[in-house]
Amino acid sequence: MGYLAKPTVMAPAETVTSTVTQALTSTVTASVQPTAVATSTATGAAAAAINWRQFAGSEITVGWQENSAADVLGQMVGDFQTLTGIKVNFDAMPSTGMRDKIELDLSTGTQIYDAAWVNFPEPGWYKNGWLTPLSQFVQDTSLTDDAYFKYEGYPKGFIDPDTINGAGPYAIPYMGEVHLLIYRKDVFEQNNVTVPTTVDELVDTAAKLKTSDMYGIVLRGLKGWNELEYIWLGLLAGQGGEILDDKFVPQLNSSAAINAADIYCNKLLRQSGPPGAATMDHMACAQAFAAGKAAMFIDSNYFPSMFEDPSLSQVVGKEASAPDLPDGWVSNMWFAGPGIPAKSKNPKAAWLFIEWSNSPDIEWKVLQAAPFANVARTQFFTDPAMRPAFQAAQKLPDDWFVATANVAAKARSLAPMVPEYTDIADIISLALNDVMGGKDAAAAMGDANSKVYDLMNKAGYYKS
Repeated sequence: MGYLAKPTVMAPAETVTSTVTQALTSTVTASVQPTAVATSTATGAAAAAINWRQFAGSEITVGWQENSAADVLGQMVGDFQTLTGIKVNFDAMPSTGMRDKIELDLSTGTQIYDAAWVNFPEPGWYKNGWLTPLSQFVQDTSLTDDAYFKYEGYPKGFIDPDTINGAGPYAIPYMGEVHLLIYRKDVFEQNNVTVPTTVDELVDTAAKLKTSDMYGIVLRGLKGWNELEYIWLGLLAGQGGEILDDKFVPQLNSSAAINAADIYCNKLLRQSGPPGAATMDHMACAQAFAAGKAAMFIDSNYFPSMFEDPSLSQVVGKEASAPDLPDGWVSNMWFAGPGIPAKSKNPKAAWLFIEWSNSPDIEWKVLQAAPFANVARTQFFTDPAMRPAFQAAQKLPDDWFVATANVAAKARSLAPMVPEYTDIADIISLALNDVMGGKDAAAAMGDANSKVYDLMNKAGYYKS
C-alpha cells in the first residue's frame, strides 16, 4: 500500500556520515535481538542445492518493515543463523519514519544495512544507483537454487515494472496487493441488484444503493502520493488513459483522463459517496465499510480479511469480492520487500537471507502464523494443498481466492517510473480534490497537465 514520505536526495558528507552511522548503529544494536522459535525449522532450506555456509562468520544488518509477518520472521532468524553461520541483526521498524531512515543510509553511504526494505516504486533510488540489481544473484546458481526459491512464483505485475533499462529487479516482493471490488452481498440481495461488470453499471449501482444510512460506494479521496491517485490510476488506465506518453509528455488533459476524473469524483463520490470524501484515506474508507456504512469499496485485497474479523468488523459474513473489476477499471498494484543497497558490505550474504526469507518454505510458515499478511506469491492462494491453511489463518472468504487470482493475473504498476512521480501524484490528487469540490473536470485536469509539463520541462525531459 506504500504510504510513505516523499523522497529527498541528500548529498554525502563526511560529518553527516559520521553522525548518521553512529545514530543508525545505536538504533539497530539496541533494537535487534533475534531469537529462534522452537517450532520453526530449516528443513526445506537445508535441502536446497547451494552451500548455505559459504559466508559463515560474516554479519549482516537487515532493515525490515514492522508488521505481524515481521514479528514471526524475526523470531525465526535464529534458524537462518544456524543454517548459514551468518549473524543477523534484524531491525524491524515502524512504517512511520522507516523510509526516511533507510534513504538516509542509502544516500549518505553509511553502509548500515546490507538488505533494506523497499516500497515499490522508488525510481529516485534506482536513478541514483543506491540499490543493486538483483538479477545477478537470482541467476547465480552458486547462490540461488530456483527449485527452492521459485522466483517465477511471483505475478509478472510485481516483477516486470521493477526492471529499468534491462536492470533489476531492485527488490524481491514479500508483501503485495491488487485491487478488488468488495461489496455487501446481503445489501445486493435485499435490493435485487447484481454485481456491476462495467463502470457504467458501477455508477448506476452505487446511486441505487445509496440511502440516508448507507453510502453507495467509498473510495480514497485524500490527496497525496499513494492515496487518491493510487486508486484513481486504475480507472484512468481502464478508460484508455495514461499520465505520460513515451516521450514523457503529460496526457492529463486527454478525454480519457477527463472522463476518469468525472466518473471518480462526480459520478461516484459526489453522487453516491460519503460527505467529506476528500478527507478519507484508505483506512477511513475501510472502517466505514467495516461499520456497515457502505455498499461497495474498491481497494486492496488485504481488506477482506479485516472485514471477516469480528473484533474489527460488523459485516462478517456479509461481504464478498467480485470475480473481477468492472470493465473500464483495471488494478494498480503495489509490493514491498527487501533489496540490497549498492554499498552493502556483505551483499552475497544478504542475498542468502533474502532467498531464505522470501522462499515459499519460510513464507508459508510465516503466513500460517501472521494475520493480515499481504502475500505476494500467488501459489499460496492457488495451490489446493496450501489454500485451506492459508484461508483459515487469514480469515478469507471463498470468493477472495477467485477474485485475487483473476485480478493479479492482469494487474500492473500504473505509475510512470520517473523520480518526479511523487510531485506528479501531488498535482493529480490536488486536481481531483478540486473536481470533488465542484471544479469542472476538464479545467482541473487541464491545469494539472500544464503543471506536470512545467515540472518535467524543468527536470530536463524536453531538451533537444
